Amino acid sequence: MQFHILNENYMPIAVMDNELPDTIHFQKSKLQRFLTGSADFFEFETSKIHVDSSKLQVGYWIAFKYDGRDRLMYINDTQEAERDKMMSISALSSNL
Repeated sequence: MQFHILNENYMPIAVMDNELPDTIHFQKSKLQRFLTGSADFFEFETSKIHVDSSKLQVGYWIAFKYDGRDRLMYINDTQEAERDKMMSISALSSNL
């Protein structure tokens, strides 16, 4: 699955895709969908040593297709461990 990272102006700045060689790769991904019309949550981990990892920041967006529909999720949290090379990202979509 391919994800596009968008800045605060909705301009594409990076791509996440585990099948393409130079994109951001991710793991431990979990998409939680609730009732239609409510919130969705997407959490994943990625390497913070990738050249584009700094583009995953609070206030930016993740755009992707799911179930034949375009989805847009707001990055609301990032966490990094100092001695670890991984970072955790949380994104939220509110469809109210």
